[in-house]
Amino acid sequence: MRDLFNWLVSGNSGKKSNREHLINLKMVNRRLNKSMKKLENTERQTERKIRQA
Repeated sequence: MRDLFNWLVSGNSGKKSNREHLINLKMVNRRLNKSMKKLENTERQTERKIRQA
């Protein structure tokens, strides 16, 4: 994941247009946001289970 992030942040390597690079960044941003929400939900569920135990 870190390699993917570094590749996207490193800038345009000349092979892709700026537009394509922005699209890639937006896609990664969406994936990260989705993963973050998933993690928050998992944490909440774990906290609930601990309280119930």
